[in-house]
Amino acid sequence: GKYSNDEKEFLIRRKIPIEVCDKWGFLGLSNFKNREHLKIIGATCHPILKEFLKDGIDEGGIVQPLFENGNLVNCSIRRISDVGKLKYTLAVPDIPVWGLDDIENEEVWICEGLFDMICLREMGVKAISPSSAMWSGPQLYQLIEKKPKNIVIFCDNDRVGFKTGIIMQKFFNLMNIP
Repeated sequence: GKYSNDEKEFLIRRKIPIEVCDKWGFLGLSNFKNREHLKIIGATCHPILKEFLKDGIDEGGIVQPLFENGNLVNCSIRRISDVGKLKYTLAVPDIPVWGLDDIENEEVWICEGLFDMICLREMGVKAISPSSAMWSGPQLYQLIEKKPKNIVIFCDNDRVGFKTGIIMQKFFNLMNIP
């Protein structure tokens, strides 16, 4: 099994089928019993990850390998317990936007998180996400290079999500992208 019982329960509570996780190549963090194995996926190359993974292996989480053109370019980890702790982390913080490979001159939905993007993609929507859950200028410009016809901003239902959505709406309007 790729997931501990706690990790499976986390995915079930978020209504993310195991089949979808398998399709996208997710792994359970609890599978990594040896911290040396984390080096293989690049999960120890950034200083912030040492704190993040201090108890994360035993606590559990979902490892989301990030591919670009079939090559592993990064690794995102989502803890299953986020009370008072960092929820997400990346092996490499400045990575390309996930999901841009098959987008060109069409409607694009942009999300904060990978789970949102994957759920939308499973529904047939062209969705993308910065795996860090935070959009940066270079990432937005990567999207603009794909010449989207229009953009749907899919925000989280919280204060930060709405504020980010408003800022991005202004940005895309300045770029003449509805």
